[in-house]
Amino acid sequence: MGPAELQRAGGGFVAVGSTNADFNGQIDQAIAAKANVVLIGASDNDLGQDDAAVAKAMTAAVERLSDALPKARLIGYNALTGEASDSDLAPLNDALKQAVTAAGGTWIDLGQPYRGQVGLVQDDGEHPTLEGQQAIASVVLSRLDGIV
Repeated sequence: MGPAELQRAGGGFVAVGSTNADFNGQIDQAIAAKANVVLIGASDNDLGQDDAAVAKAMTAAVERLSDALPKARLIGYNALTGEASDSDLAPLNDALKQAVTAAGGTWIDLGQPYRGQVGLVQDDGEHPTLEGQQAIASVVLSRLDGIV
């Protein structure tokens, strides 16, 4: 699986992205690959969707992963964004954290490693630059140290 195969621009747990897909295709790929470690993050693409519907979809996704990959290490993390506020993201993050921990997974808080950082956010104000992606990777690696 290459990064392009996993990309679902604009997609979320409920939100359908530019490829007319949500996260279900990525879940299918993780299951097909028999992943040992699965990182699953909340998405600001689900902002504006019904919170209850998003929470239900998150729970279904996590349960599907947990059932199909019972030996896999499931690690959930907060939504990353260039512009949404922590309070806007809280319902999404809380719902995923609850689903992941209920399934026996681990929750990590990545903070917002590129939000508001000059040179780390693209001109659209939302998406990370290459340097922003590297900032995310650095935080992920530090949070995973000792977990996996």
